[in-house]
Amino acid sequence: ELFGDATTHHLDRPRKQHEKCLDAEQFLMFAQLSAHARFASARLLRSSSVSALTATTTASSSSVLPRSAAPLHSQLFSPVAHRAAPFSVSASTLAFNSSALHTNWLSCSLKCEQPDDHRLQQQTQRCISTGRPGTTYHFQKSMPRLPIPELDDSLSKYMRAVSPLLSPEELERTQAAVEAFRTGEGPALHAELKARDAADPENSFINPFWDDMYLESRVPLPINVNPFLQFTSEERPAMQDMCKRAANFLHASALFRIALKNESLEPDVFHVGEVTNTSWFKTLITFIPEAIAYYPAYLLKGYPLDMCQYPRLFGTTRLPHESRDIVQTAPDSRHVVVALGGRFYRMDIVNADDSAVSFVDLEAQLRGLLKAHEAGQLQAGDANVGLFTTLERTRWSQLRKQLEECSAQNRSSLESIDSALFTLCLDAEAEPTGHASAAHTFLHSDGRNRWFDKSFSAVVTRNGKAALNFEHSWGDGVSVLRFANEVYDEMLSTEVWADVTAEQVEASPLPQALPFELDASLRTEVESAERSFEKLCKSLCFEVMSFEDFGKDVIKGFKISPDGLVQMAMQLAYHRLYHRLASTYESASTAGFRKGRTECIRPVSPAVVELIKAFGNPTATNEERQAALRTAVDSHSANSLEAKIGKGMDRHLYALLCIAKQKNPDQLPSLFADPAWTLLNHNILSTSTLVSPAIEGGGFGPVVEDGYGVGYGVVDDGMRFAISSYKDADETHRYAEEIREALRDIRTVLEGLCGWAGDPLDPVKSINEQRKTVSSLKRE
Repeated sequence: ELFGDATTHHLDRPRKQHEKCLDAEQFLMFAQLSAHARFASARLLRSSSVSALTATTTASSSSVLPRSAAPLHSQLFSPVAHRAAPFSVSASTLAFNSSALHTNWLSCSLKCEQPDDHRLQQQTQRCISTGRPGTTYHFQKSMPRLPIPELDDSLSKYMRAVSPLLSPEELERTQAAVEAFRTGEGPALHAELKARDAADPENSFINPFWDDMYLESRVPLPINVNPFLQFTSEERPAMQDMCKRAANFLHASALFRIALKNESLEPDVFHVGEVTNTSWFKTLITFIPEAIAYYPAYLLKGYPLDMCQYPRLFGTTRLPHESRDIVQTAPDSRHVVVALGGRFYRMDIVNADDSAVSFVDLEAQLRGLLKAHEAGQLQAGDANVGLFTTLERTRWSQLRKQLEECSAQNRSSLESIDSALFTLCLDAEAEPTGHASAAHTFLHSDGRNRWFDKSFSAVVTRNGKAALNFEHSWGDGVSVLRFANEVYDEMLSTEVWADVTAEQVEASPLPQALPFELDASLRTEVESAERSFEKLCKSLCFEVMSFEDFGKDVIKGFKISPDGLVQMAMQLAYHRLYHRLASTYESASTAGFRKGRTECIRPVSPAVVELIKAFGNPTATNEERQAALRTAVDSHSANSLEAKIGKGMDRHLYALLCIAKQKNPDQLPSLFADPAWTLLNHNILSTSTLVSPAIEGGGFGPVVEDGYGVGYGVVDDGMRFAISSYKDADETHRYAEEIREALRDIRTVLEGLCGWAGDPLDPVKSINEQRKTVSSLKRE
């Protein structure tokens, strides 16, 4: 009765397959949380079906909650401040503005029932049409803070991670150093970290140190810092055209930018249960006060993710400085910078009325620009200035000052590039066909048609391949992947529009040129930058290995973690090739916490040592090998979970190191002076996994000269590895093939213990046949 037609609309309509209505317990729990001050106490009781249930729980409302949630429930129902509308709170009662809520609820719920196509347009329209405040950052105020682990826990995990890499003598020395730190400087540094964290409640303990780590680094951005994500290829022939795909991307990006600026973009939530991913929940949650909005979602198995990085997704540039770069954002920007032939052009993609420029107008401008470029009509100013962004950061800061002092035109062009939403790089001469050639194009190219300082650059090649190359200091993969997913969905749902005519191209204004004027000294520096970057790129080897024998479906049939299995395969492969273990880094997101960044999962553990012994021992039984495998994978899964929930050790100890350096840079505590610390942080294998229908591939450079950068993804019917190194191509290829063989050996071990009586899984069988095979084995 309170919500009128809106409630009836949601409860009586046929349910979609992915939706689930609340049962009585869930409804009561959610009603009390959303009420928080019993806003529906009078009217809700008129509904006999609810009042009977409510009467049974009024005396002890905690009883409807899961046992673990009862303490939280008792905290939530203490008086808090609320937003004034659509309801207001006094000390004793809650005056409810039912008319305001009913109007907003009804208008929003009807909007939510539109088809899923063009979701970004819906999100923007919903905010504008109803006049409601945006909800993009609705969960931010109630996000939990990133916890600081206990010192003893971190030191124990450190020893577990580093011990497999040490000889007995080195291990004894490291144990002594750790114990000296535990009883010496460690507790004081830990106490200071906690004090600093308590004094800055809107931040996370790692964020200031992580910003410094990125911005104080002097290494060139391409390969070392900037990764790439390649969009899944377009299957529609018309959309494989460079200008058409670029226009489609620009339009979808404009819609995302508008939704983000209006704060009508849906909050980022990791949905484990079904309830929080329904349209009615997404509407209802907007009426929960921001101070507690996180908790109802959490209790219903929806985990909001931190969105503090999103304001820096657009209009952001990392500016080079002498010793520490700065990140600068232009919040009201409406233009992008198009890079073509080593020159730059300014082009609006958002109109003054906050609407997106049309597909046709965008395509017409791009085609006009490409036509003029190919006719040799775009020769104003000097080209290839983007090569400066490939340099070591201090050197680039010096050259940028010279560039600014050289002319007012240079300062104006730099300002337009710095304030642009992002750069669109049209690689008119590039037509990568294989995965490896695409990786080289999107990770670094030749540097002439790039501006690596931007928050991200979209790269589109002549044959319609597209990717994002993003600078890493401002944010992490979670926000970039959300953007990529939304934009890809929007591009895919866009119907192919008619090609623009020659008349439309002629009538369309060309994007504004952003010329640079270089003196002889700066021209020499451009040539020098080109030579040094060419040398760096030639030293990088990229191997892309597709593994199609089996994938996630088969792995899950054996009841083992796919990620853990792949990590163990990489450990086996490296040991077989080099006869030693290597310090390994796997990235984990801590976006479940306010201003969380990443944590490190350490795949190498004592259990991995036993795994390698078992697989290398010709007399070991299949049962012994599988037991060792499962123990190692279980250990890895436990480490992964701890890292994601803020109980990892790497970031904690790194923060203590930073404080120690601030206090006395000339004398480090025993833990950090010990060679084992340097050994563990010399990450030979730097790994990261990412899977999305929007992403066809991705990669990054190795973080040490003698290491590998391994980006990998496990899908239902296979896996893909993008492996980079500064080693020769043959050695990198051998490592890739060792991973392939290790995966096959692991499969053989898993099949053997299951009583496999026939041939191994045939890689040419369909995935449905593989599922039937595994199901049959499980029954046996």
